[in-house]
Amino acid sequence: MFWTLQIINEYNLELENRRSMMCAITGLSILGLLGWGGYTAGKAAWQNRSTIARYAYKFYYLPEATYQAVKVKVNRT
Repeated sequence: MFWTLQIINEYNLELENRRSMMCAITGLSILGLLGWGGYTAGKAAWQNRSTIARYAYKFYYLPEATYQAVKVKVNRT
């Protein structure tokens, strides 16, 4: 009877060990996928940096361009 309890306890410890290992593997896999995605996004952004800079410049000066367009329309009437 004692040896069966001992086997069951060893099995439970082994099961807990397996669960923690699977949790660690899953966590590292997710971090790896996020890292790979970040690397790919950074690489794409670096290859298109001039286009991104052009859009950022246009977006930054959008309020001023809009104000100038409204000012011209007001002066014409």
